[in-house]
Amino acid sequence: EIRARLVDGRFVDLSSNNISAELDNRGLVSNEFVRLPTPSFNIGTAGADHLNSGIVRANSATATRFTGDSFTNQPGGIIEGNGFIDFSGLTFVGDGIISPGLSSGILTLEGQIALGSTASLLIEIGGTTVGSQYDRLAINGGTTLDGLLNVSLIDNFLPDFTDTFTILTTTGSRIDFFSNTPSQKVSFPGGSFDVIYHPDSVVLTNFVAPIPEPSSIALAVSGVLSLGLLVWRRRKA
Repeated sequence: EIRARLVDGRFVDLSSNNISAELDNRGLVSNEFVRLPTPSFNIGTAGADHLNSGIVRANSATATRFTGDSFTNQPGGIIEGNGFIDFSGLTFVGDGIISPGLSSGILTLEGQIALGSTASLLIEIGGTTVGSQYDRLAINGGTTLDGLLNVSLIDNFLPDFTDTFTILTTTGSRIDFFSNTPSQKVSFPGGSFDVIYHPDSVVLTNFVAPIPEPSSIALAVSGVLSLGLLVWRRRKA
């Protein structure tokens, strides 16, 4: 387990499950699991290019700041957690997964956050209270959306039609849409939501539960008819 490394003369506190997560003179290079430290400090130097194809987890409301030229969340890479990560001042390339919370939670990213065509935003909904019951990605800056919005219901929660869930906020402008919501609706195994795009937020509302398959309806009707016939026969007898 990595506990510390010396990077360009600076002491950096990292904890990781595997030594394949490392800091070099250019930046963070990870294909395993990196917990961002507490309290905050800067990761990287001038010209640093950070590459993540593993898991980077925020665990503090105090920001860890990535410095340098770029941070690339590569396809398959995950940024997750409850906390604050500062990407301001560098180019953020989001081709991987962003998953707020560990279960439900709020993940705050600072900077201009662009999601690419292979990106996914994972949102879990288990109630109507943000942070403790459903996820939010909060961006201190602007964002360009692409890729997939993936929604799942947790903790046996079934939303009401009138419930609203603000799953993304920005302090800057929002540009474009998730690619799997062309009609401003997102469907998933638990049902569907209307996706409302505001200039500074994305909101889910108008939940509709899935319609049973015709075969399931026919089976249910058949069962009711069979039960009714059995009762009628017993009465006749």
